[in-house]
Amino acid sequence: MRDKKLSTFGVTREAVVRTVAAQHAEEIRGRGFSVTSKVFEDSDIDVFKKCLSATLKAQHDEVGGRQKLKTMEEQYIARALIGYDEVFLRPMTAAIVLDTVTELLGPSYIVNQQNGIICPAADVDYTPAYHRDLPYQHFRTSKPLGITAILCLDAFDDKNGGTAVLPGSHHVEMFPGLELAAKIEDNVCAPAGAYILLDAMLFHRTGTNTTSEVRHAIAQTYTIPFIKQIISLPTCLMGKYSDDPRYSYLLGYGSESGQNVLSWRRTKGLTSMSESSGS
Repeated sequence: MRDKKLSTFGVTREAVVRTVAAQHAEEIRGRGFSVTSKVFEDSDIDVFKKCLSATLKAQHDEVGGRQKLKTMEEQYIARALIGYDEVFLRPMTAAIVLDTVTELLGPSYIVNQQNGIICPAADVDYTPAYHRDLPYQHFRTSKPLGITAILCLDAFDDKNGGTAVLPGSHHVEMFPGLELAAKIEDNVCAPAGAYILLDAMLFHRTGTNTTSEVRHAIAQTYTIPFIKQIISLPTCLMGKYSDDPRYSYLLGYGSESGQNVLSWRRTKGLTSMSESSGS
């Protein structure tokens, strides 16, 4: 607890925070991450876990078994969840998440990816790696390019690993090196049903799970529209939600590359062939 009233000197500009979402946004701008309060109840979490397990099994079966994904180090990741079960629309559209993303990215953004992450129990073959959610990018921008929202389906704590972050690393171009990373790493903990919000350029990794229980999470990354989706959600959804004004643009229907000039113009409001000639 602070025993002195804080003040400033020589400060002529200061952030004004009026909402909870703005508070999260200010924390993300500064240190790169923030944690929400509990958003989903235990009954919701149980449904998400069940559906996540079913989706992961379906993706194992698609390729001929878990072992094939293990060779790609993909055995613990279920990708493009919304393409497999519409229940996953709920984690990507939580109000506090979208309000915070809007504070940081503005009104136009898309879901770049949505993945289910299973952190195994004390698996010696699983080595979490530091990364950015926009990988291979080494530059800085004045405003965020993307925000990741990790929904904790289990409590994230020091025993099961949490999410390890390098605070402020979204402000630097290069990875600081493993020696310094070990010194400055902060393990972010959160209750089940809460979100850990990250700047997508913040270096982070899955924390090491030393317990006997698997840890589950659903991570969605939102980006400015010109950053292409990792996997095309409109293709996965086969047109579902394309006419829904609440979700169409968010899911990427309005930001896909045009197949040709006419198809691109139709996405901008062209409704008939005659309009293309100006008649």
